[in-house]
Amino acid sequence: MSNSSHQSERAKARWSILRKALLKNDGRRRAVDSCEQIGNNTNMSDNKAASSSSSKEHSIHRFAGFQMLKRRTIPKEDLQNMLLLSEIDEKTKVAGSQDSIVVEYEMPLSPSNSPALSKITVRTLERETLGMKLSMKELMSHVHFGVDNTGNTRVWDCSNVLAFLVMGEKDVPPFIEALHQAHEFNYSTDMPFVGLKDVLSLATDTNMNGINERKLLRVLELGAGMAALPSLALAALDLKYRNKQETSVPRIHVTITDGHPNAVENNVSCSQLTQQLYECNNDTNGIRCHSLLWKANNIGKQECDEVMKNMSSSETMMLSNCVPFDLMLVSDCTHFSDFHADLAATIGRMLRINGICLLCQPRRSASLRKFIQVLDAMNEGEHEHGPLFQVDLHQKYSKEIYDRHRQLLNEKNDIYDATIHYPLLLVLKKLREYHEDQDTCKAISFVKMQMDPATITCIVPVKV
Repeated sequence: MSNSSHQSERAKARWSILRKALLKNDGRRRAVDSCEQIGNNTNMSDNKAASSSSSKEHSIHRFAGFQMLKRRTIPKEDLQNMLLLSEIDEKTKVAGSQDSIVVEYEMPLSPSNSPALSKITVRTLERETLGMKLSMKELMSHVHFGVDNTGNTRVWDCSNVLAFLVMGEKDVPPFIEALHQAHEFNYSTDMPFVGLKDVLSLATDTNMNGINERKLLRVLELGAGMAALPSLALAALDLKYRNKQETSVPRIHVTITDGHPNAVENNVSCSQLTQQLYECNNDTNGIRCHSLLWKANNIGKQECDEVMKNMSSSETMMLSNCVPFDLMLVSDCTHFSDFHADLAATIGRMLRINGICLLCQPRRSASLRKFIQVLDAMNEGEHEHGPLFQVDLHQKYSKEIYDRHRQLLNEKNDIYDATIHYPLLLVLKKLREYHEDQDTCKAISFVKMQMDPATITCIVPVKV
């Protein structure tokens, strides 16, 4: 099949997927299917099967993901807090979505990371995705809420992978010649920042009295979607150690953010479900959920400051009214290039100096490359304080995941496409203070120039 024919077939298949998502009423769908069959009543069952097969073949969801975490659905009768369950059911009805399910994820911990624990468990509220229909409002989410609805449709595999990398043991494959020969990226040969030991090393000493107290790790997840698995896992670790006299494991304060109000509301439910497991109901210290839209302007700066103020507690209030984060987590959020400057500015504002931001996402055509180019543009040029970020992109960050990746390339080429299914790990280390008048300006200018090369003038977004 020629490339143009393949593209035409893919376009038809994806229009078919969109039609099925829009036709929520089963009766209407059957009527439409019936009309189509009357127009072509030969080999109807074969055609229908072929259409279904074609839709699955061209859907991004044809590959189930690496599924690094043990996952099981919890029967509703097994849930302890029935009041919370009734609230969840009511939210589902109001949203007009499919029935929600409660899912439990289990993450093993190695003895070197946590001698007293063998695993961490979190619970999330998720939507059933099998045959899910979407309303026009959901499809037009970017118009109503300023952000797309993809985070509310499923728990994306990058979130699962990043949770595995954050909580697990560092197990990096040998640095041999890169598997991909396209030379699209300069992959780092440095040891990647992965594993719970690396994560906990970012905790800072907030004690001003000289007493041997536990350090504090401040974690922020951006674009968390419906479940926020990586940050929720770290919150669960904190809940497990909350009342233990174990100073080697820091306190962990987690802030979960998304731009979509439905995702924020769902993350509140996920936090409550996880707190139930550790008998820490209504804990307002360890986990916070906020709405945050990325904006490369003055309003965006103010909203970032508000989130950093809201995460302040009695342990951090003494430091500053506006406390940046030690660790930032981002899963599969670079796919829309229009928001690259906004995302880069948000990371620059909210990460502390020498803090780490982990971004786990596939290449998705040129989208990841374009985001890295925005970061490079912020680092380049004349700046009295030097580059903003140390940027390291890792292709081989986990032996288990990389070995599975190689196996899939060899055996599952009809389902697996590394461009959209294999997550790369982008590690950003903040090197200096963020300056709105220069850093945000560079990001905006570069994105505008990509969209329209004639547009090279930067308007300073913030007066300083």
